Amino acid sequence: MSLTLELILRDEVKKLLDHFASVLNIQTVFFSADGVILKRGRHLTNCLFCQMVQRHLGGSEKCFALDRRKQQEAAAAKRAVCYHCHAGLREVMAPVFIDGQLAGYISFGQFRTEETPPIISEDQELQSQLAAEFMSRPFFSGEALADLVGMFDMLLDYIVTRELVAWHGDRIWEQVRNAIENGLDYNLKLSDIARRSGRSVSTVSHLIKARTGLSFKELWNEKRLEKAESMMKAHPEMSIGEIAAATGFSDRYYFSRLYAKKRGCPPSATRRKFPGS
Repeated sequence: MSLTLELILRDEVKKLLDHFASVLNIQTVFFSADGVILKRGRHLTNCLFCQMVQRHLGGSEKCFALDRRKQQEAAAAKRAVCYHCHAGLREVMAPVFIDGQLAGYISFGQFRTEETPPIISEDQELQSQLAAEFMSRPFFSGEALADLVGMFDMLLDYIVTRELVAWHGDRIWEQVRNAIENGLDYNLKLSDIARRSGRSVSTVSHLIKARTGLSFKELWNEKRLEKAESMMKAHPEMSIGEIAAATGFSDRYYFSRLYAKKRGCPPSATRRKFPGS
């Protein structure tokens, strides 16, 4: 089966693309490695300028061909590439790799860096309409464009680092990860995860060990300690006992002993490092 059909976009990726598209009023698209559109931010279609160019000047084939060339260029360079489309708007295309394998591309674009519209039609009325639509697109100066690309690089790094894109072959692991992440505030059992994923306890246990090198209990405890640290930073007003309870530890003293064993210091020492504590 083609990997094009096996790519999973977690809900958080979809939300990130939606927010990016909405706040900046630009188009964001996630492509498969084969160039198939899998997701558009806010489900936005091409802007009116692009629609007019494609409708009146027959540019859709040129758009698709240019997208594909830039995808190949980005994949070969293993970095984002910024370019002008044939009608004068700007686009950025970036490759997404999972474990060293090309998984797809994320692009954003249909914005301008020029203060004057290009002349692309000899028909004065059509050119006037095109110019108006071109000028209505978001404008980014040179410095602002560099900041925008930098922000896009950070978004892409976040998506890859947080493993928000996966192959369908990893679906069981996705279910296990989600169950653990959503079960940090109560006494989660390995049997609960096995039941939810439709697999045996033995299968899930071996999968966790193969993926992380940890047992289920070790992984679950580690995730709970990570959540506790996040809460210490975000909520300095909470007591250690409250944080312990919020991360599924019924005994605050056990939580403190486990934290000290794994982190080399008591949780109170870690909390003092954060402002407002």
